[in-house]
Amino acid sequence: FVPYVGLVSWQGSGQEMMEQLEQITGDLKAKVDYALDGLVAEVVDQNMRARLGATNHHNRWQIAIKEQGESAHATVLEVIWQTGRTGNITPVLVISPVKLSGASISRITAHHAGMVKSRGLGTGAEIEIVRSGEVIPKLVGVHTPSDNVELPERCPSCDNELVWREDFLRCLDAVGCPGQVVHRIRHFFWVLGNSDGMGIKTVERVVAAGHTRLSKVYALTMDDFLQMGFGPGQSKVLVRALEQSRLQPVEDARFLAALGVPDLGIGESRRLLGHLPLSSLSELDAERLEAIKGFGPITSKRISEGLQALWEEVEHLLGLGFALEITPVEAERLDVESPISGKKIVFTGSMSLGTRDEMKKEARRLGADVLSSVSKKTDLVVFGEKAGSKLQKARELGVEVLSESDYRNLLLK
Repeated sequence: FVPYVGLVSWQGSGQEMMEQLEQITGDLKAKVDYALDGLVAEVVDQNMRARLGATNHHNRWQIAIKEQGESAHATVLEVIWQTGRTGNITPVLVISPVKLSGASISRITAHHAGMVKSRGLGTGAEIEIVRSGEVIPKLVGVHTPSDNVELPERCPSCDNELVWREDFLRCLDAVGCPGQVVHRIRHFFWVLGNSDGMGIKTVERVVAAGHTRLSKVYALTMDDFLQMGFGPGQSKVLVRALEQSRLQPVEDARFLAALGVPDLGIGESRRLLGHLPLSSLSELDAERLEAIKGFGPITSKRISEGLQALWEEVEHLLGLGFALEITPVEAERLDVESPISGKKIVFTGSMSLGTRDEMKKEARRLGADVLSSVSKKTDLVVFGEKAGSKLQKARELGVEVLSESDYRNLLLK
């Protein structure tokens, strides 16, 4: 393990970096005794960092510069089409097995039907692949396109007719398509993240038995699982997992994101629920959503339509009594009286008196705005053991920093 702040580095102007990137890369590689698959370039000027800001996922002033790495030639043997949870039909290329970075690769994704069509990715195509980051197989070139490119006209899961949506072929039967149902149910348990047991193979068997709605899945008994061919022990585990996922406390934003509405991840769900309670979203229209900072016209339309299509199922789920931790609505959060009310807080490092997620939830309940990165707008950084670059950056910017124990004492005032 190498702390980020301890990595070797080079500093100069953007123009110098672009002109000397190959030499800079070589010099840095020579200074370390482990393999590299790329570099990180970041802006060092603090004013520019503040101007660029950050998304809920990453800093805009910091990017990865990846190297292609080892590549190999392969022949496409077959194209398999799979149906995802949103109805998009994804092509997977079955290729003649090749060795890359010590692994045997026989399948790679082709992303969407538009790529298959435009690049001639059919049986017999000669392609070049790499393992991105030494992990994920990736198509980087087509040397010889195929004369035998076949695009599906019907969904491989439910046999309904497909339609084009931009570069994607899409199945519009969100309710009756088994492929969509399986991946949507699996997505729900994966994002909810508060129980084990409902893996993809289990979900496939459950859906094949006719249990295609989450509300029906939660109604399953041990006898139901036994009739599906699960053993007594596994059936008991699955019943317990379903119960645990309802009774184990979980953020309402995570619950909303788990529903799989396009463009509505955890960060977006938290932002939305900071303005409107979950129970009111059945009446949410695109215009009202677009009025909330961070939502554009296209995503607002998709989200509002997705919520309306799923709302009957959502009401069934809410009736099951999930232990949801409610996101404070912004107006209510401003009314909360606490030492951290209204403050923008970042947590970093390993905490000893609770997990960071628990501390974030508590801070939101006390009226704070919890951020993922440090900037000049940050009011407070709370650090635990092994705190790294965020703590260093806070000190560079003059942001107030408190240890975990000092922060706990602050809350008691």
